[in-house]
Amino acid sequence: GPPFAPPPPSPPPPFPPGYCPLAFLDVGGTLACGSVVSASTDGATDLVGPYPSPDHFYKVAVSVPPGTAFEVTVDTCGAGTTLDTFLQVWRGCPNRAGTAVGAGDDNSACGLNPFASTVTVSLEAGA
Repeated sequence: GPPFAPPPPSPPPPFPPGYCPLAFLDVGGTLACGSVVSASTDGATDLVGPYPSPDHFYKVAVSVPPGTAFEVTVDTCGAGTTLDTFLQVWRGCPNRAGTAVGAGDDNSACGLNPFASTVTVSLEAGA
């Protein structure tokens, strides 16, 4: 008969809702209000999103009482930005029990780079 083939590996277990370990994020991956980050896609891998491209992940730290509504805006419109970018905001960990809550692509208001991106999402603390 045919040779025995082991079963395929099981997918990794999901993280609890709303949890994403810092090891899954980029080094220095927690952002606060007003943070500016410079990054390179060198060495990054494609984990999520509709485009086959390297990904970076950051955690956003917001200090507001539970139940408080707030907005988060993330963009790649900085001076000197020449990359074509796509942004997503996730509640929880991307592809690991997380939920995409917003996305943005190709913002012509970004000035010299119409392929830079902006995403704004309305969230609630503790939700």
